[in-house]
Amino acid sequence: MSGGLTSPRFFCYFFSVLWEERFFRYNMREARKAESLSQTALADAMGVSRSLVAMLESGEVAPSVQRLLELAAALDVEPQWLLQDHGYAPADA
Repeated sequence: MSGGLTSPRFFCYFFSVLWEERFFRYNMREARKAESLSQTALADAMGVSRSLVAMLESGEVAPSVQRLLELAAALDVEPQWLLQDHGYAPADA
């Protein structure tokens, strides 16, 4: 597969196989807090509205592959990290 782990094709596959919304929501919120960013500041860094950030964080909408890459860059984490179970997300996160 050309492009390796950062290729959009890989993330499409990763999304379809490993997506679990609660891990994403919890990890996104924790990464945002770790960077001391408000939802507004994160939205500004991504060039999107604060309401979109809130909807992503609440699970109201799922990120596109492109949005996931932008979010990871703004939060200074690997995109895969946002999608994975790190063993500390509560069941009702």
